Amino acid sequence: MIVSQCTDCDGGKHCSVDGATTVTGDCDAGYYCQSGVDRPNPDNSATNSSYPPTCPLIGGHTGYGDICPKGYMCPVGSELPTECPAGTYQDEEGQSTCKTCPEGFYCTTNSTDFSDKPCPVGHYCPNGTTHANQYPCLKGTYNPAEQQTNISSCLECDGGKYCPSDGAENPAGNCSAGWYCYGSSIMAMPSDPVQGGRCSVGQYCPEGSEAPIECPGGEYCQTTGLSTPTGICFQGYYCNISAFVQTPPPGMTGDRCPTGHYCPIQSSTPTPCPIGYYYGSTGATQESDCVICTK
Repeated sequence: MIVSQCTDCDGGKHCSVDGATTVTGDCDAGYYCQSGVDRPNPDNSATNSSYPPTCPLIGGHTGYGDICPKGYMCPVGSELPTECPAGTYQDEEGQSTCKTCPEGFYCTTNSTDFSDKPCPVGHYCPNGTTHANQYPCLKGTYNPAEQQTNISSCLECDGGKYCPSDGAENPAGNCSAGWYCYGSSIMAMPSDPVQGGRCSVGQYCPEGSEAPIECPGGEYCQTTGLSTPTGICFQGYYCNISAFVQTPPPGMTGDRCPTGHYCPIQSSTPTPCPIGYYYGSTGATQESDCVICTK
């Protein structure tokens, strides 16, 4: 056989005998063999060829192969290392497979470790997560902690707050004045009644309200979207809770002060005239309106 007829051993294979007419076998798992390799488990720090005299290539020949590096895998018959795909890692040399990235972390391509990539706030990372933002907490929820593992880690947006974006660490802010926000609201002024709404007449909603507040007795709330009551009940009338006018008509929210009673300004209920006094009409405004009984 003449020198020019000798051929490098194929990639992914090794040629371990002198005078070989075919490859000897596959490169071992955990190693890679590019070409001209004379053993199944080459180590680039050592000599990879014994220069067999039966088939000496011109100038000698060492071939090239090595132990599979960290961040890669080398199955049996590998010509080159294969990058660990995103969602996996390999922290050891000489491995044929990659390890699944554990929950609470993410692993990018050819990762050699996972501990330096904790799942960020506003997200959760189950096993095999490929990048930091793969699993965001959805709008209407938030997550203030790192290294969370499943969607149950995403907290419902607090009542009186709103969470408008995916991947939130905390609520974006308070519900707008004049509006109320139930848990999971995605807007400061919710249009979905499941999430909240605009305060109705007879109610008021300071900034950050979780639910409407009924107008207190002695006051009235005249329009929608109030952040504070409109004002106080007019003298000669009384305003129960949820009153929406200053001089309530007969009904559930108040009325004109009845006979035998008086109603100063901001009255929530009529006050009876003292014993021995009376008032024969409606609308008395003060105790002095009550008249002493003469019979």
